[in-house]
Amino acid sequence: MTSTTLRAATPRDAGRLTEVFLAARTRAMPWLATPHSDEETADWMAGVVLRDLTVLVAHEGDVVQGLLALAPGWVEHLYVDPAAQGRGVGHLLLSQAQRRSPSGLQLWVFTRNTPARRFYERAGFRLVEQGDGRGNEEREPDSRYRWP
Repeated sequence: MTSTTLRAATPRDAGRLTEVFLAARTRAMPWLATPHSDEETADWMAGVVLRDLTVLVAHEGDVVQGLLALAPGWVEHLYVDPAAQGRGVGHLLLSQAQRRSPSGLQLWVFTRNTPARRFYERAGFRLVEQGDGRGNEEREPDSRYRWP
């Protein structure tokens, strides 16, 4: 088990959260299109994600290990730094989302991201819809999951 704790994100976290987001996506999905530059992604993290969503930071001391971004009834983003993967950080974040949303959650995951799909299925999410990629910027087929 990890000594990771959670806290609410602040605007000061934007840079590090962008780094985690980019590194996790690159590691897990090297095949994924990147419709935005790193700078555009940083602007989006600071100006949209941190402004419009409830964002939690997983950290161990001063080291940011992951992020969870929630909208009512939705897991919008859950990313763990590749260096912290396999240590329970993702489970900690997802468990917090489930505690905060006892009436249920939904999320989209890219269909080819099999490890993420297995992760969500182990947490009790079930597949309810598959898309052909027309609904996301990456134009990548995706799958919608629901819990409980």
